[in-house]
Amino acid sequence: MLAINSTDKNEFIERGGESRFVSENICQYPIPKYGKYEYFFASSHIVRALFIDILKLDYSLLTKEERIQRKIIAKTAFSTTLQNIKTLCKKKGILLSIIIHPAHANEIAENISPIEKWIPKRLQDKNVEIINLVDYFNKKTGHGKIETKSFIWPIDSHFNAKGYKIFAEGILENSDILKRVF
Repeated sequence: MLAINSTDKNEFIERGGESRFVSENICQYPIPKYGKYEYFFASSHIVRALFIDILKLDYSLLTKEERIQRKIIAKTAFSTTLQNIKTLCKKKGILLSIIIHPAHANEIAENISPIEKWIPKRLQDKNVEIINLVDYFNKKTGHGKIETKSFIWPIDSHFNAKGYKIFAEGILENSDILKRVF
């Protein structure tokens, strides 16, 4: 099972795909032009305001053009990585389930899944199961009416115990592979 969400899309945009793994145990991340100022950006609201308002940089210190360019590259890298995982699973005789889950409360409330568009159609076949839990979370949380802090840690948006319980139940209810195996 491979669990993905919209933060993975941003990870590919900001840090790159498999190309960042230059050798065994060594990662090399692309550094934005203004990356050397990251400490100041993170430490000072005044510096952050200057970077955003004057230099027109986003929270990752990328210009709008850089983000667009990286998004194009990232989508291809993401697709290639999923295809490589699928190939490896097939080679090893492993059934692959890709679990799409919400990363943020607004994805649940609005019943949207930004990462779903990044999954290539060619990846979808009888050997790959794709389970989108965004709709499941939407239903289980009263269509976004239940207070998100009851199932998501407010500080970092990761699931708490209740959120992981919903996550696990969603997989159990929606996985054809698990139904075949168990």
